Amino acid sequence: MRKIFLFDIDGSILDTANGDFTLSPKLINSIKTLRNTGNITAVCTARPKQFVNLNLPDIFNCYILLNGSYVEVDNTILIDEPFSSGSINKIKHHFNSLNISYIFIGNYSCQTYNISSKYKDILNRIYMAGETYTQFSKANDNKFYAIDLFFENNFEYNRVYSYLRSDKRITINHFQGDYTADISFVGKNKSLAIPRVLEYYGIDIADSFAFGDSMNDLDVFKLVPNTCAVANAIPLLKENASYVSSQRVGDGILDGLKFWGYC
Repeated sequence: MRKIFLFDIDGSILDTANGDFTLSPKLINSIKTLRNTGNITAVCTARPKQFVNLNLPDIFNCYILLNGSYVEVDNTILIDEPFSSGSINKIKHHFNSLNISYIFIGNYSCQTYNISSKYKDILNRIYMAGETYTQFSKANDNKFYAIDLFFENNFEYNRVYSYLRSDKRITINHFQGDYTADISFVGKNKSLAIPRVLEYYGIDIADSFAFGDSMNDLDVFKLVPNTCAVANAIPLLKENASYVSSQRVGDGILDGLKFWGYC
């Protein structure tokens, strides 16, 4: 009976915090072996399609992207749920009133607000989705699925966090020293896409495995029965994992696959 393997990207299969955007050959071979033996291999991430196209081509057959707002299975769009224009205007009004720097994320471009263009190179390095991905005027996309916050420093992060931490509708996923943090919304996160993916493939949830490291993986770990937190994962995720690897990032993924007999 085939299984589904759900892989977070940042801090899980890729050590992007340290500038590493390349999978190890061993991890690529392990994931492709899973796929070639009839299983489903899925990225489950806040990243957009353009990032996956450029950095992770021809490895996965399922893409849960932009925190579950956009999903492709077997080259077919299963979920396509961008923000409505009304929601975008409300978010812009709220964030602008608090002088927050933020970015609307589309599959092929993003639109910045309250951010100086001097940060374009930094943002292009963060998003790794091509030199034209980050836009400071009108973006090429007409659909936006996710929002990132932007901070020049940790003082600015703490200021913004103090405004937003009491808002139970959102979860902020940020690591110390990063310029950006992605936001998960109640009713709009990665875990909500998984049942529809399982239904499409006819896979029981008991046959699903998830790998992650951060706050936006928590709802996934609460849903999926077989979960691996890599060594660099946040403590709360480790508390909710069925297996905690002693290895970081990609090596931790391989360790988790080995734990279940798939590597």
